[in-house]
Amino acid sequence: MNKDHLVSGLSKYLPEKTAPYVVEQLISHQVIFTISKPRRSKLGDYRPPFKGLGHRISVNGDLNPYHFLLTTLHELAHLDCWERYKSKVSPHGDEWKSAFQEQLFPVMKSEIFPDDVHLAINKYIGKPKSSSCYDPALVRTLQQYDAPDGMIFVSDIPVGNRFILPPDRIFVKGNKIRTRYKCISEKNNRPYLISSVARVHPL
Repeated sequence: MNKDHLVSGLSKYLPEKTAPYVVEQLISHQVIFTISKPRRSKLGDYRPPFKGLGHRISVNGDLNPYHFLLTTLHELAHLDCWERYKSKVSPHGDEWKSAFQEQLFPVMKSEIFPDDVHLAINKYIGKPKSSSCYDPALVRTLQQYDAPDGMIFVSDIPVGNRFILPPDRIFVKGNKIRTRYKCISEKNNRPYLISSVARVHPL
């Protein structure tokens, strides 16, 4: 891997001055790093070495710089866990949480994040869940830095109103069950649990 080439390529996706830190880790662990098209099911992915392939990490390319950085560090924490424990620990157990906090420490002590994002991360890292998109407070803060797209959170839709879940599924919002809403699909009249921070088009 050419370090300067990687730094230049990743700089457009990451907050200013963070690309060298990320690239250093990718090179030291010989990671095959891929910037993916948007995926509805996940923001990033880590795959351990397999059949001659080394560590592989992919991150969605449509994330804003702060979200892209957090997702990359999330996946690097999976890599750290694999190198220390292989598959002997839970994917998002205490070992992963500790590795994620270690990944965050160098960027948290610098002035990379805006104050609101820094505060939201501090609240989150005490007990981080499997993905930043599952923490409503953090994801709301992060998505304030997304480009405007006319979409809103499911939690902002009034109960009983209709909305479009991309690409084209129409639902009627129901009552909240923990962090999700029970919504009825107009296509098959079946109920689905949709995250409170899912981004949708109101109707």
